[in-house]
Amino acid sequence: MIDKQGPGPIQYFSRVIAEFFEGYIGSSYEVELFSDANRACANELFVISESRDSAKLRLFLTSIF
Repeated sequence: MIDKQGPGPIQYFSRVIAEFFEGYIGSSYEVELFSDANRACANELFVISESRDSAKLRLFLTSIF
């Protein structure tokens, strides 16, 4: 989504994520999945911070909120 330089509908994003992880939530994999998601977000924010790209930051925040 960020590479395309355009925000996508959050409802679609939420649905895809929910359906993909539906079998994992409540299982022993839940903590690992959320840890991976947090790590991915942190990595993206690090790259944005290094490049000081406010447009990319805006798109990133738009995609998750």
